[in-house]
Amino acid sequence: MKGVENGIIKEPLVKIFVMGTNKWLEGDTYPLPYTQMQKWHLGSGGKANTSKGDGTLSPELPPAASAADTYVYDPGDPTPNPDFYEESEENEKRVRPVEEKRQEAEAYHEKVTSSRSDILVYQTKTLEKSLTFAGPVSAVIYASSSAKDTDWFMRLVWIKKDGKVFPLGEGKIRARFRKSMKNPEPLKPGEVYEYALDLWQTGITIPAGDAVRVEVASASFPLFSRNLNTGGHNEKETRFVKAEQAVFHSQKYPSHLLLPVIPEDRLK
Repeated sequence: MKGVENGIIKEPLVKIFVMGTNKWLEGDTYPLPYTQMQKWHLGSGGKANTSKGDGTLSPELPPAASAADTYVYDPGDPTPNPDFYEESEENEKRVRPVEEKRQEAEAYHEKVTSSRSDILVYQTKTLEKSLTFAGPVSAVIYASSSAKDTDWFMRLVWIKKDGKVFPLGEGKIRARFRKSMKNPEPLKPGEVYEYALDLWQTGITIPAGDAVRVEVASASFPLFSRNLNTGGHNEKETRFVKAEQAVFHSQKYPSHLLLPVIPEDRLK
């Protein structure tokens, strides 16, 4: 400022802090110029429901013929957000250690994801070496619904070797707005559509021995209002319908998570 040469003009345009390794990455573009955008494909034997299911997340393409995962989304019993944990009134009134609160929240996450069949879970194998990603995270899913309109949510989660969970991001899309926010289009029941989800940004190193997970659902209640599946006004109308949902993952419908992977040598 005021003609003073302070060196700021020479600094990189982009700086990203990486959790886990506690390092700063720098560059003049975003994503960073050395970022490798990697597809991690959803897969299963058709039973990815709950955290006890057979859902997988892998850099490898799924088989050409791969069974879709299905569930029923009921607006009358909307899928809860497993990270939206509310303390009891009694616990809110007393001072408690942060670790105790964290343990309760993690237990609630596992309770929800292990019991709700309307949550699909896709998880990597235990990582053999650390995985660092920093930048924009996105996903593409191919899905169908029996309804005229519905919602799709995806959460990105770090699963530690001791089973603890660490939420990293969440993306969502309302089906009628899949092409444009200005010109909504209803769904044709049973037809497969492509949906692009923005899971926001993050920067983290997942250590060897841990895993990466995505959770797919059609509600994230009460953090977000529920979709009544009618194609009408979700806040004013009272009628709702159950929807039969299907998420496809095959070579024809390669549903995937897109991670901004950072090469190991950039962290040294």
